[in-house]
Amino acid sequence: MNSKSVIEEILDRAAHQHISAQELDMLVAKTREISLAKEQELATLKTLLQELEAHQHH
Repeated sequence: MNSKSVIEEILDRAAHQHISAQELDMLVAKTREISLAKEQELATLKTLLQELEAHQHH
């Protein structure tokens, strides 16, 4: 399952008014997991961009 569909599933499940505390905890944990992965991906992309830009000016 790609991260977009996981995010859509989280939003769908979180929208239910009768969500249990356990389900909410699971959704929070999964959202944190996705956020951390995206932050790491962004850091990698920024590093790559800096390296490419450094080579571009030589």
